Amino acid sequence: MRASLPTLMHELVWGLPEQLAAALELKQTVQLKRSHSVGNVVVLGMGGSAIVGDLVRCLLQEESKTPVFVWRDYHIPRFVTKESLVIVVSYGGGTEETISAYQEATPCRPAFVVVTSGGKLAEMAAAN
Repeated sequence: MRASLPTLMHELVWGLPEQLAAALELKQTVQLKRSHSVGNVVVLGMGGSAIVGDLVRCLLQEESKTPVFVWRDYHIPRFVTKESLVIVVSYGGGTEETISAYQEATPCRPAFVVVTSGGKLAEMAAAN
């Protein structure tokens, strides 16, 4: 039987320390190839999904030369271009504001990272 969303979310939150440890371990083995320069980072999300962007922005603001913005809206900021890195976050993949902003950003041809557990957002990202 599949766990309900609140139960699954509870498990994910309690498992955060293990997830972070696994991410650090993975970081040691993965070589990322930089495909283009990044002028800014824009995190698209709503509610709890956008909090991730707030955390990243706060952690990087003193160290990074690249500005990080968290955007909670149906529309993207005007400064999104092909030099942007757009991180799209929606836990369930069905948040209409996030999907709308993702669709609006696509013609700008930024680099994308999509973080979701499924839904329409996962389908759109796979198609792109």
